[in-house]
Amino acid sequence: MARHPYIGLARAEPLPAPPGKMTREMYHRWAEAQPHGRFELVAGEVVAMAPERVGHAETKAMAWLLLRQAIAAAGLSCQALPDRVTVVMDDATVYEPGALVNCGERPDRYRRAQSGDRGGGGVAGHARGG
Repeated sequence: MARHPYIGLARAEPLPAPPGKMTREMYHRWAEAQPHGRFELVAGEVVAMAPERVGHAETKAMAWLLLRQAIAAAGLSCQALPDRVTVVMDDATVYEPGALVNCGERPDRYRRAQSGDRGGGGVAGHARGG
């Protein structure tokens, strides 16, 4: 693969989004079958996420670290999770936030996070930055 001057390996061309609205189950099957790329489902529509740049990765890492430190300093039993955790908001919206705080039950390690899980308390956020 070609080298990009500031992020390492260049990304492949984006994949076309599927036509029409999707449910979260249709989306999960579709997304898992894609050879590359990151996506979210917003109101039933697939949205391709832009290739990540170093500045954005640094911002997300700092957000996760500060959240983790704040949770520990407050003595809470919450957990800070980094990006790549899929959060199902409803049947037509699925996000991958840059950082996530879960103060409810700890989900199974192999299960997708649900915004409405019993115990709730999850706060998702997208890190914005170059």
